[in-house]
Amino acid sequence: MFSNLRIAKFISMSGYCSRRQAETLIGQSRVEVNDKIIDSPVCFVNPSDKVAIDGTVIKNIISDYGLWLYYKPVGLITTHKDEA
Repeated sequence: MFSNLRIAKFISMSGYCSRRQAETLIGQSRVEVNDKIIDSPVCFVNPSDKVAIDGTVIKNIISDYGLWLYYKPVGLITTHKDEA
């Protein structure tokens, strides 16, 4: 769980766009936090805040993260490309 995450990082972590693109959207007054348009990327959000871009609410996926542990036996290759 997070607290006080910058708005551009929140938007980028949701998968909507990159952090730089989020800052551009904020500069264009297209981002709302709790039904108020923001005009500066120096805005912090909490998990309870409602964030919307062009009226579409951005889902808070931050709480969906989990930690997975995996036992990797010796000799098991975990890659998309095997150079050997």
